[in-house]
Amino acid sequence: MKYGWLLSRKNLIFWIIYEIIIYFTLLSLIIKDYSFNFYSSYFFFLNTWILLSYVFGRYVIPPRVSDKKYSIKVNLYSSFITVFSCFIINWVINFLMKENGLIRDYYFLNLFFIVTYLSQVIINNIFWNNIKKRIKWIYFGSNEILNFLKEEKKLLNEKIYFEDINEINFEIIKIKSESDLAGIIIDNEDFIDKSQQSEIFKIQRYGIKVLTPLQWCEKYLQNIPSKLIQNDDFTKNRFSYIRLGTTQLRIKRAGDFLFSIFLLLITSPILILSSIIIYLQDFGPIIYKQKRTGLNGKNFFVYKLRSMKINSEKEGPQWSSKNDCRVTPIGKLIRITRVDELPQLICVLKGEMSLIGPRPERPEFDKAFFNEIPLYELRYFIKPGLSGWAQVNYPYGASEKDAIKKLSYDLYYISHFSIFLDFLIVFKTIKTILNGKSSIPKSV
Repeated sequence: MKYGWLLSRKNLIFWIIYEIIIYFTLLSLIIKDYSFNFYSSYFFFLNTWILLSYVFGRYVIPPRVSDKKYSIKVNLYSSFITVFSCFIINWVINFLMKENGLIRDYYFLNLFFIVTYLSQVIINNIFWNNIKKRIKWIYFGSNEILNFLKEEKKLLNEKIYFEDINEINFEIIKIKSESDLAGIIIDNEDFIDKSQQSEIFKIQRYGIKVLTPLQWCEKYLQNIPSKLIQNDDFTKNRFSYIRLGTTQLRIKRAGDFLFSIFLLLITSPILILSSIIIYLQDFGPIIYKQKRTGLNGKNFFVYKLRSMKINSEKEGPQWSSKNDCRVTPIGKLIRITRVDELPQLICVLKGEMSLIGPRPERPEFDKAFFNEIPLYELRYFIKPGLSGWAQVNYPYGASEKDAIKKLSYDLYYISHFSIFLDFLIVFKTIKTILNGKSSIPKSV
């Protein structure tokens, strides 16, 4: 399951490759004399189309149980927003590069939109919807873990049912095409008698999955709840960061350094403008310095643009909350857009943080978490990040319960670390920022 996060996005990969093929096919048929290089508008348009399609949800296959007319409307809306945005960007690029061909590109853009939209509707509503969905799982184990899995499944946008073994007809599920059984989850083999164990071995031949609760969360939720981790997970080298090759770490560090300089340069006008507004609103400090826990539990200071009123924590450290009265008007805006986080790029340049990794927490909160949350200290066995797997998969955390949930995503990232996963998190971060998600605490 090292690249389970990649396999779970096979539909996304399919649509990207499919539309790249359609793009070049139409381009070669309609505009035969086009010039495709890193400086051409065609190159910018293709990359913009893919990025905006991802942001606006064009590559998300609608639930197979949903109404077809509704899914067609959703596809049309997301496709229209994408093509309109791409046309504006394409026009700007043509204007800046002084390329002659805006009208010609306009017709090509519309044709590309029609072809991709119609093919997407056909594939989604004829091919994908005809695939039988397996939504039932048989569970063997304690009620405590069963209730935990039922709570975790709420993170999925699909209907999933956990059923008792006594309600399952093994003769039916042997015929894969006639069964809606997705698989079997075994928490404790003591709950299985010999006859049931024999039947489980038989139905595995028909492609029925048999997983542990931890494997189920890892495969379908892309997280690793600490309460499900067994002692032998350490001996099996589950957390591969212990054995990370220095090559990957050097690549990650080089990327952090170069990309941080690039981000600071292109966002410097925004930083300057935000700093002026922050100062003028109450003539207070612009930068807010805060102690955080870093690699191996070592403390360091992070820097943010101040988004709260002066002396907002005179009574001590507090969790941020929804509609927090301490947040200033400009603070709300820079929080939603994540502009307040940009000064942390200095910490990345200093090597105290990485662009991608578990978010560093405040030492005052960590003291309680170390004692109350199992394996919480593992998140500091890797360098903390500006963004992370938890940040792009779970809302802004503002409680111990949120810290437990986010830890499960941090453990997944540590266990599945790769440069490719870092790239995925970068794209998901862009999508999160543009959608304005995960910037406001979900707890009141």
